[in-house]
Parts: sequence; structure tokens; C-alpha cells
Amino acid sequence: MPGVWRVTSQTDLVDLVFERLFGAHPDAAELRNLLDTVGDPPSPRLQLAVLKMSEGDPQKLKQNIELARIDYRDVLAYAEYPQEKRT
Repeated sequence: MPGVWRVTSQTDLVDLVFERLFGAHPDAAELRNLLDTVGDPPSPRLQLAVLKMSEGDPQKLKQNIELARIDYRDVLAYAEYPQEKRT
């Protein structure tokens, strides 16, 4: 079906979300390489959190990747529990 995506794994979901947010960006390859460095080993959950917090802004993506390198728990908390972290 047109417009329907098949997501069979979290990695597929990371690819889909990245493509929707940054696929047309001139630095998409560089941004994807940076995203692939998140976590050791790379964690789709953490990558999705970083993408969510980026809101489609390459600068925010880079900032959140750096934040994830310092303490990934902050990124997960803000992405997964935004209301609790804002109060």
C-alpha cells in the first residue's frame, strides 16, 4: 500500500524517523554517522530519543548526541517522560 511503512525492528524505525526528519538535509550523511555513534553498542531506543528531542533541527540533534555521550539517562528521561522532567 502506498504511504504505509513496514517496520520490523527498532532499527527500521530509527531509519524511518531519521529519513523523515533529515533525509533531505544537505548534511544527512554526516548527521547519520553522528547518530550511529550514540550508545556503545548503538541503541535504537537511545537513537530514537535523540531524534525525538532534535525536533528536526540538526543543531539540536548534535547537542542531544553530546548530551547522550555524557549521560544517556537524561536523554531517555526527557524524551520518554517529558511532563515529569518539565515540572
